[in-house]
Amino acid sequence: MACRLFRHEKGFTLVELLVVITIIGILIALLLPAVQSAREAARRTQCINNLKQIALAALNHESTYRQLPTGGWGTYWVGDPDRGIGVDQPGGFFYNVLPFMEQEAVYRLGSGYSDFSTDKRNFAQQAAQTPIASFSCPSRRRPQALVVPSGRSATICNLNFSPGSSRWFHTDYAANAGDYFLDWGTGPTTCSWPARGTIFNSTLAASATGISFQQSRVGLDEIPDGTSNTYLVGEKYMDSNRYTTGDDPGDDDPYTSGGPFDNYRWTTYNSTNDPNSAVDTSFQPSQDRNNVQLPRAFGSAHAAGFNVAFCDGSARPISYSIDRWVHRCLGNRRDRQAIDASRL
Repeated sequence: MACRLFRHEKGFTLVELLVVITIIGILIALLLPAVQSAREAARRTQCINNLKQIALAALNHESTYRQLPTGGWGTYWVGDPDRGIGVDQPGGFFYNVLPFMEQEAVYRLGSGYSDFSTDKRNFAQQAAQTPIASFSCPSRRRPQALVVPSGRSATICNLNFSPGSSRWFHTDYAANAGDYFLDWGTGPTTCSWPARGTIFNSTLAASATGISFQQSRVGLDEIPDGTSNTYLVGEKYMDSNRYTTGDDPGDDDPYTSGGPFDNYRWTTYNSTNDPNSAVDTSFQPSQDRNNVQLPRAFGSAHAAGFNVAFCDGSARPISYSIDRWVHRCLGNRRDRQAIDASRL
């Protein structure tokens, strides 16, 4: 009988496998923070690029019409493609930059239809629910239309929607409305077009110090502080628990709206509503927090600071610990205060 030679094949023991798995786990744990940091850095870069695009669009608007995008009328109104670009345009800053961001088709929805007709109001809703990727910060949420909360008032004069079922797209950015808070509220409460050229609040129009506010008509020649020393548009603060609920008081109107809280921010709150009063509370920029609403302040989801574009088109991050006075001055286009760059 022939003899057979058997060779013993050695394999991994259970202990060896566990050691290898443990080592792999340790390596992943060491690499994960670096990967997450790299991803967040990429998201911050994308956010800054979004602001640069918005700033460039606003500057092209100014070059074409000799004024930066107007702030619209108030929360009862959204943009209308047949109402021009000045005091007669009810839509806000982000609606007015659409044609300069290759979104002419969205801006023109409803053009030529009769005022307040069902068709025109439905087209306004279509525009309001259309996501614009450049208006979203990737560190916070993806571009998406959110369901309008069922408790939301159904009053928007030139838009048809149903609370609880209709959807709106909300921007993560806000235009600079000035260095002290002036609320322009709902705008005209009568749902009919006022006479062309009507100014609703002449005091606000004269006192507001930002670059976009109710019925604003601010050109670059009206920024004596210098375009490199004045905020144009930046990230807005949000309650991090309400990113996708649509009920943050600073995030409950569509991006096409002329409402003051959703698409605008201030750098100081003045409780007396008097710009010359020394009693004020700074709207210090802040990282988003759970269940904390600051609908007038700048801020972001980023850890170290928020991103902002200036009126010269440049964009950069600003620390949350920015000097309070410097932050206030950067919100005022005409206070003629010297800015110490080392305190940014």
